[in-house]
Amino acid sequence: MVVRSSSNWLHVIGVGVPLFGCERAVLGSLSIVFSEDRFPQRRSDRIIAQLRQAVEAVHDGLARYAASPQPGTAARKPRRPRSVKAKRG
Repeated sequence: MVVRSSSNWLHVIGVGVPLFGCERAVLGSLSIVFSEDRFPQRRSDRIIAQLRQAVEAVHDGLARYAASPQPGTAARKPRRPRSVKAKRG
């Protein structure tokens, strides 16, 4: 997506690509913003392609992270509940 924005003092163009999670839920996005006079219009397709590649790398990394056991959790055994001693009286 390419978006143009301007105000009295700033003219910018932003390019963003959404990051989808499972079930196509949007988790976030990666974007880059250029001042309007520095935006390389002729390279916008290339910029979008590079952002898509970066989003895929982030998505793959998150998927690997979610699938791997977290440090400290694999070796831990469930604790047994402490027995309560009855008071004698």
